[in-house]
Amino acid sequence: MTEEHDYDERSEKLRKFKEKLGAQEKELEKLLAKLEDLEAKRAEVIKEIGNTSSTPQYVKEPLQQMSKLMVAINNLPEVKSIAKCEICGKLYVSGNCHECLEAEK
Repeated sequence: MTEEHDYDERSEKLRKFKEKLGAQEKELEKLLAKLEDLEAKRAEVIKEIGNTSSTPQYVKEPLQQMSKLMVAINNLPEVKSIAKCEICGKLYVSGNCHECLEAEK
């Protein structure tokens, strides 16, 4: 009986881990898509301006946005730090304040 309970407990932990991993993968996919868009814009702008000695502002802005996205990708929470609200089911980074709208009702 305890082996079955241990198995069920491990299965539940594995299911939760897979949920957390899936949520993190979706977030990473969104950030990577944004990064790819910015890289494409950057390539277009560079192609348009050719080889100039000064970098205009419209080239610097996509570069700054790419830098911000790279920082965001590097700062993605680890899988074990993502939690799921037991009331509303929303995923959030544990340690951060989660205001559950369902709890107020």
